[in-house]
Amino acid sequence: MRILIRLKDFIDRSIDWRHRIRQGALGEFYRNGGIELLVSQFDLNSDDWVVDAGGFRGEWTDEILCRYGAKVVIVEPNPPYAARLRDRYKSNDRVEVVEVALSDRVGRVALRLCDEGSTLMASATASATIDVRLIDVRQLFEERFPRGLGCLKLNVEGAEFEILERLLSTGQAGGIRTILVQFHKGPSNCVQRREKIQAQLSKTHKKVFDFPFVWEMWRLQTNL
Repeated sequence: MRILIRLKDFIDRSIDWRHRIRQGALGEFYRNGGIELLVSQFDLNSDDWVVDAGGFRGEWTDEILCRYGAKVVIVEPNPPYAARLRDRYKSNDRVEVVEVALSDRVGRVALRLCDEGSTLMASATASATIDVRLIDVRQLFEERFPRGLGCLKLNVEGAEFEILERLLSTGQAGGIRTILVQFHKGPSNCVQRREKIQAQLSKTHKKVFDFPFVWEMWRLQTNL
């Protein structure tokens, strides 16, 4: 067992070292704390609700539960991942898994399955796609979080643009204390759209850190 632990520690340190020597924003992210940045700077308690959009395997939710005891709604549209998450948290009444995709509208869309990089498509043209249900983020917030949200984490492979644009247009972004988002370069005009979203967010939130198209965090300003 000790040999296995030492081997895992060696592998983890090797991976971390490779990340740290990378160029650009990804390298800067890891040199400034890496994954620890994503879980250590929240003002959360056991009464708060958190939305983990793009729950994947649940590692981020685990950290939020352990560190802050908050209640978490995991939004995960990929059926195998959603099933594993439901099994993982089946005995935890502070976690709810919702098998949908957050969007700016209600409907259905094709999900192209690509492990960590599953993306929403306009139509099911590829062989490795499934049909998933979309939920309007405005509707979700009105029904479940009318008093606001402790944190919204978005790792949704490009859908973050539509989601944040929707929340900003409805004024609901101002009810979220912390927004943690990974922007992706896939959508057209992604640079300009990100800049516009950032400009709008800056009216209500303060940027905590920003590693472009890696991760960034915004915290609600309390002196407005």
